[in-house]
Amino acid sequence: QLVERQHQMSPQEENLAADLARSGADAWSRLQESVSSRLTVEWGPGERRTVVELRGMAHHNDRRVRRKAFELELEAWRSMATPLAYALNGVKGHSIVVDRRRGYASPLDRALFVSRLSRQGLDTMVTAMEESLPLFRDYLRAKARALGVQRLAFYDLFAPVGQSRSWSYLEAISFVTARFASFSSELAEFARTAAQNNWIDAQPRPGKVGGAYCISMPLAGESRILANFDGSSAALFTLAHELGHAFHHQVLKNEPAARRDYPMTLAETASIFCESIVLEGALSAVPAHGGETERIALIDLFLQDATQVVVDILSRYYFERTIFQRRQQGELSADELCDAMLEAQRATYGDALDPDSMHPYLWAVKGHYYRHDLAFYNYPYAFGLLFALGLHRQYRDTPDGFFERYRALLASTGSASTDAVAAAAGVSVTGADAWRPAFDTIATRVQEFNAAVEAAAGR
Repeated sequence: QLVERQHQMSPQEENLAADLARSGADAWSRLQESVSSRLTVEWGPGERRTVVELRGMAHHNDRRVRRKAFELELEAWRSMATPLAYALNGVKGHSIVVDRRRGYASPLDRALFVSRLSRQGLDTMVTAMEESLPLFRDYLRAKARALGVQRLAFYDLFAPVGQSRSWSYLEAISFVTARFASFSSELAEFARTAAQNNWIDAQPRPGKVGGAYCISMPLAGESRILANFDGSSAALFTLAHELGHAFHHQVLKNEPAARRDYPMTLAETASIFCESIVLEGALSAVPAHGGETERIALIDLFLQDATQVVVDILSRYYFERTIFQRRQQGELSADELCDAMLEAQRATYGDALDPDSMHPYLWAVKGHYYRHDLAFYNYPYAFGLLFALGLHRQYRDTPDGFFERYRALLASTGSASTDAVAAAAGVSVTGADAWRPAFDTIATRVQEFNAAVEAAAGR
């Protein structure tokens, strides 16, 4: 908090900025929320679908359905492009002005301050992400072969490959707990307690918000998890993910409030680490013979997520960097925003996706772009994935005593910088090889996926 005072205006100016934000930047954000929650298109005679429902159809196994949903979604966002462009210009303009008055060189510098990450650390990670793009493009080309198409379209990114098994909720909790136990009895007992004490709101129901998240309740010293368990393997991994967040809260619960607040860069450490434990267990449980379709489905789920967190998030980083640079010169039209988004997507996906099938309105979809306090929201997720995968590789290589070191690392996340937490784990975020273990893990999965696709083609 003492350090944060370096970037505070006078009390009168801070009060004015807060008052103006409610009727300015925050109002623009509420406009985007309202539009995205209410926007619908006609799906068929007498039937309308929301844009949220249309985006969900990206997981449909019928390509014709995916394409129809994608095209209707673009049509819907196109109809709202002008007001949303004004909204985005308003939010970004607010950030530029207020961040400058608070003494930040740019909104990115403010984001790095909040993330407790050095600029050199970010630049090193971005370079590593850029160098990994050929690896992900190999995966996307293999997925195109698996789907029987010459080249993937944007609406094929989440298309299912293989056949995942179905889980009951009790089976999923039992499996997650057993896999946690292979790593730590403390983690397994925590997961068991969370399930038995009904800390998890697991089942979907009418009127319940979608998605999943975990929230800490510090006065009770507990957490609560919202999920929408649908029996899929993806839902299994989501349970592990959110229980990882909850365990992170558990480790920090006795710390003073100021030392329980950790940055976004480290927020995904425990969650993705727990996902990695469960994925490895799920893969080892697949039968050596007759389980080929289940195995390829599990690997594809992992690579789908990794592609989003590395490739797509890199494109969003490029987009936001461009928008902040250009917004200082003046407002951007909806067409200019679309052009910037397409340029960013083509730079990261390259020729692995059909260049005419990109998503030019992703700037309208993602609500975080409209939060003046969340500029450059995405890169911390890339850090979280790469750091957690690297930790999991350490655990596999040297398991003895790892849990104690891991627990101590989680305990330090509320009081140390991101660079320092990583350094304590043996990772120099400014080193050229910082993220090699993580990308080695991803490369192994890509090789497995490619081999599975080739084997299936040969049968």
